[in-house]
Amino acid sequence: SVVAGIGAGAWGRGDRSRQWGRRGLVAAITLTVIVMVALLLANANDGAWVLARALLTVGLLLVLACWLTLAQPDLASARHMRWSLLVLLVVAADLMWAAWGLNPTVPTAFYDPQPAATTSYGRGYWREDDERARFDLFFPVRDYRVAANSWQQMRGSHLPNLNLLDREYLFDNFEPLLVGHYADYIRLLESADDAARPRLLQAAGVTSLYTSSGASEPTERPAARAWLVNSICWHESAESLAAALTDPRWNPLTQAHILGDGGCDEPPPGDEARPDSLLLNDEGSRVQIQVRAPRDSWLILADTDYPGWTATVDGEPVPIYRANLAFRAVQVPPGEHTVAFRYEPSWATPGLLVSALSLLVLLVLFRLKDAPNPDSTSDTMTTERPQR
Repeated sequence: SVVAGIGAGAWGRGDRSRQWGRRGLVAAITLTVIVMVALLLANANDGAWVLARALLTVGLLLVLACWLTLAQPDLASARHMRWSLLVLLVVAADLMWAAWGLNPTVPTAFYDPQPAATTSYGRGYWREDDERARFDLFFPVRDYRVAANSWQQMRGSHLPNLNLLDREYLFDNFEPLLVGHYADYIRLLESADDAARPRLLQAAGVTSLYTSSGASEPTERPAARAWLVNSICWHESAESLAAALTDPRWNPLTQAHILGDGGCDEPPPGDEARPDSLLLNDEGSRVQIQVRAPRDSWLILADTDYPGWTATVDGEPVPIYRANLAFRAVQVPPGEHTVAFRYEPSWATPGLLVSALSLLVLLVLFRLKDAPNPDSTSDTMTTERPQR
């Protein structure tokens, strides 16, 4: 609206404006005719029809703008007021029509929690193809008002990021910048076959898989967000690690795969993780887990191994290993222990000091700028002293 007002206020009149107005009128009429002929003859898809109608609208608006430019009377003429009023009406109508329907609204009930919502730590996952099909259903290219008109169905579709309204967890991440190993895990998950995919979902703590219909399907033998394993398989290359993760015989509840030098311990027969022996408390930047380990074990936390996280066992710092390509693992001795993960990036303190120093320098510079200059004051007094 501001730009339209500036443009209308600067609408010039003169030979140059009339010359460009005539050229623009010819170009607009040509564009309009070409688009109309294309719409009549071409057998286009929905996207092409939307583009063609947009070009036709641009052509018609350009015809109107060029005609107004050519019809602009002299500023001193009595008709200029009527012309200005017509321009105001045209610009206002164009702005209203262009914005009409671009901001569809829904009732406040849209944000009410769903009755079936839970606060468990299980995660859902949308496969890329299913997510795209579901989005296309509610947000077609030709009309975004579909979602507003059927908001009840969309609210119950579990589309990202509606899960935030119900405090539900999704394993998907839709940020444009992703951590490298997390993105690698997603690519591995998307490309895995039907035999290997359930294991990868299990290792990520995914308990439900959403389909294109919006329904939630439980995954095979869902895992908790954290569990204990007794077997670690070390791999010297990323290729070997990826092959092990996509092996249908792999059981994430009994064995974890880590890059590094070492052997590959087979889990004892009948060994199985016991997620119910863990108590997890998540505070965002701090995750605390109460562990009851029957023997020397590894605690697997199905959270992304992001730089800046540190771990302690009973208050003693321990290293974090990257387990199963993307997640966190720490070693735990037998017995009951408290394992705490804290997000404490090393750059936070230097960044805070640099910000504080910059603010201090800025305040000093503003103070010096506002301080009076003694030399200039003396010169002014000398200049303004009356002569006797």
